[in-house]
Order: sequence, then structure tokens, then C-alpha cells
Amino acid sequence: MDNKTRILWITRTAIFIALLIVLQAATATLVNTLITGVMTCKLASGLSVAAVSPVMAIFIGIGPLWDLI
Repeated sequence: MDNKTRILWITRTAIFIALLIVLQAATATLVNTLITGVMTCKLASGLSVAAVSPVMAIFIGIGPLWDLI
């Protein structure tokens, strides 16, 4: 992976994580759609956002218990 590709991957993943946080704060129903959209970009980005999603939901206060994560 060259620098340009790596920076593009980090940028896309960061944008999708930011969108995920905003959508989780607004409503919990659109998060699955966002994760599906990320998975169409790159699998690694989708997995990164999917891993961050339950943790951010806990911090916002809409997620499951820590035992379920």
C-alpha cells in the first residue's frame, strides 16, 4: 500500500466513523445502512466502522450492555 492509498483509506474510514457518530446520536435505525455503505467501499473500512459502532453507542447511551460487546 503506498502513501496515497493509505491516506485515502484513513480519510474514508474517519469520515464514515464521524457519520456513524452523528447518526447514532440522532437515531439508531440508520446505523446498519451506514455500515453497509462502508462495506461497499472497502472491507477493512467496513470492519473498522463496525468495530467502533457498539463502543460509540455505549458512550452515547443507546447501546447494549458491555457484556454483549
